Amino acid sequence: MKWVLAYRRFGLTKETLRDLYEKQNGICAICFRSGTDKGGLVLDHDHKTNKIRGLLCYNCNIGLGHFKDDPALLELAKQYLSLRSDSSLAIDHLGSAKEA
Repeated sequence: MKWVLAYRRFGLTKETLRDLYEKQNGICAICFRSGTDKGGLVLDHDHKTNKIRGLLCYNCNIGLGHFKDDPALLELAKQYLSLRSDSSLAIDHLGSAKEA
């Protein structure tokens, strides 16, 4: 995130952003990808309180947004993935059911 935008939107200085970046070792707080990867890091914040939560890569930030920053919804998605990956019923790439 450009520091000017961070300053205007959240009142953060260059030094505060630099400190946050260094505190996270320049990596995404969720997937641990480097901030030098494509897209860099973005400033994640709570949309209700406007408080800064940390730095995330673009994909993790968008992912949280798609789940409305709702931990319960994210937990349901986690359970879904866990159950479906262990399922004895699989769907092939053409959509027909087959036994795994």
